[in-house]
Amino acid sequence: MAYTLQLINARNDIGIRNIAGVCNNGVQFADYVNRATRRLMKRGAWFSAEVLMRLCTTSCDVVFPRHVGTVLGLRLCKSGQLEIRNNWWAIMKPGCAGWVNGGFAGYGNGWGYNGIYGGGYTPDSIDTNTVPIFNQVSGNTGKLIRYHVVKQQDYGKTITIYGKQYGGQPLQTEVSGAWVNGVTITAANPVAQTTVLVTKIDAVVRDATEGMAYLYEYDPATTKLRMLAIYEPSETNPSYRHMRIPALQCSSSCSVDENDQRTYQFEALVKLAYIPVVNDNDFLLLDNLDALALAIQALKAEEANDDQLAEIKWTKAIQDLNFELRDKSPDNQLSVKVRVMGSDRIVTNFV
Repeated sequence: MAYTLQLINARNDIGIRNIAGVCNNGVQFADYVNRATRRLMKRGAWFSAEVLMRLCTTSCDVVFPRHVGTVLGLRLCKSGQLEIRNNWWAIMKPGCAGWVNGGFAGYGNGWGYNGIYGGGYTPDSIDTNTVPIFNQVSGNTGKLIRYHVVKQQDYGKTITIYGKQYGGQPLQTEVSGAWVNGVTITAANPVAQTTVLVTKIDAVVRDATEGMAYLYEYDPATTKLRMLAIYEPSETNPSYRHMRIPALQCSSSCSVDENDQRTYQFEALVKLAYIPVVNDNDFLLLDNLDALALAIQALKAEEANDDQLAEIKWTKAIQDLNFELRDKSPDNQLSVKVRVMGSDRIVTNFV
């Protein structure tokens, strides 16, 4: 990703400093920058927040990195564009919940939502729920879960996992005579792990750390470790976008390593997730300092209960971001695809 500006650049920008009206090296200044960024990120897919990336996966269940907020487009490296289906597809797909061969039961085959595809249609990709780990616990007999930190300052910090243990019961811990959901692991040297066998992890909450942290499954029968997650220091409630991409199964863009493990490559156009900046060298998601200054003015107007002025400043901030989009992505580079009614094939593609 091509980040350019950091928090230190915002701290040193005279325009933002004058508008913020607070000490530029303090926490309140960073809070203004973060709140302005968060609000603007909800209002569009701006130039610096929309990126193209190439990713690798070993299965059709793909967990995207932390910085991916929304997947806008997918393409196999040796094929073409993939269609993306959202959660409604999981409910309304053919053959499920009243749908018969692509049509609603009682209205004939092929009628209704996505009826043009007929029965048995498998979409290229399906957007599914978020997950807290990139590998789920393997097998159904359960594994011990290990927590590893790399810095000595992080010993004693905790991670709590929620899910299921062997036997199908929820993970629980007895606290002062009462059972509460979740099992807590306290980072220690050399090993910190659960005492119960875990079969599934649904959610994770952890203390912020100074360094990276790692979650593993450990099989006491084979003594094998398998990585489940890698957490950045500021991640306290990790949640990652998850998709099923059946089209990868028939993809030719794969390689096989020495362990006969297939690795598939694909490209994704994504809108970045909002991640607050803390340190001076943290990169800004939006590197348009003029728009950030206007957004901070809008925030300060809201704090003064001047909603009319706030809306004017939000509009001007968005206008400035649109000017940047027009400058960086000219209209004469816009690609358009035209589809014929009732056909799933592209008949015209022009620029």
